[in-house]
Amino acid sequence: MVALFCALFLNSSWAANLLHLNFGQLMQESDGVELLNPEVKISWGDERATGMAETSLATTYRRSGLSVGLFGGGVKHCKEGFFRALGAMISDAQKMGYDRISNIHAVTSGSIAEETGGFACTPGYRTTEVALSGVFGMSERALANRVQSERQATELARSEKRPPAKNAIYLSLTDVLNTPEAKALFAPNIKVHAGFGDVPPYNERFGFVSYSEEGNVKKLGAEAGCKDAVLNTLEEMINEFKETNYRSIITLHSYWNDKLPPVDADYECSVDGKTATVALRASFITAK
Repeated sequence: MVALFCALFLNSSWAANLLHLNFGQLMQESDGVELLNPEVKISWGDERATGMAETSLATTYRRSGLSVGLFGGGVKHCKEGFFRALGAMISDAQKMGYDRISNIHAVTSGSIAEETGGFACTPGYRTTEVALSGVFGMSERALANRVQSERQATELARSEKRPPAKNAIYLSLTDVLNTPEAKALFAPNIKVHAGFGDVPPYNERFGFVSYSEEGNVKKLGAEAGCKDAVLNTLEEMINEFKETNYRSIITLHSYWNDKLPPVDADYECSVDGKTATVALRASFITAK
C-alpha cells in the first residue's frame, strides 16, 4: 500500500503554492545575519548607490534549494536558494574589491522583478531556483586600493623574476592571442586587451574574473597542449562574456596559483603526462 501511494504521488503533477518572501525579514534570520559583511554594504530594490567611483552592470546570480523529501519543496528551499545566491554575490564582490551591492532584485523568467521589497517563489519538487540581480559598486577608497594592489602585484612579479611553479613552464600569451584560432573566438565584435597596459575609457567594469581549463598533452605534446588549454580557457571566458552586455575584455593575464608571471605577455602552464592547465584572469567593461 505504501509503495503504491509513493508511486502514485511521484507520478502525479507537482503543484506548489506561490510564496512571497520579504528581503528585510529574511535578513533578520540567522542565515541572513551570517551573510552580512562590514566590507560590503548591500541595498535592496531601486535604491541605487550614489557616489561610486566605479560600478558594474547588473549581474545575476542563480542558486537552488534542494528537496529530498517525499512531499517536495517548500518555503525552506526558497530561503536556501535566496541565501546561497546572496552569499555568492557578497563573496564575489569582496574578492573583486567591490564594497557595495545595490539595486538587488529578484529575477523572474529572465527579467528583473518589479517587486522591490521581496520576491515571489514557487517551490519545485526537487529543485527550487532563486535568481538575484545586483549592481556592484566601488567607492573611491576601494578603487584606490585596487589600483594600488594591481601596481604592487605587477611590480613584484617583474622584480622577483621567479621561476615557474613546479611542473610548469612559461610560454608566450601574445603568440596564442595572435593565432587564427584565438582570433576566431574574438570575432567579430569582441575586443581583447591583454596585460596591464593602457586601458580604454569605460563606463562599467566587472572583475577580475578567473577562468581555468585544460589542454591535451598526451595527444599534442607540452607546448601545443598548453596552447590548447589557453584556447579552451578563452572560449569559456568568451562564452560567459557573450551572455552579458559588456563590450570589451581588458587586463587579460595569466594567474596560475594566484600569481602573475614576471612578463605580462607570458602565461604559466602546469604540465603533467596527460594534461596542461592554465588560469587566466580579466575584467569586462562597457567601453565609452
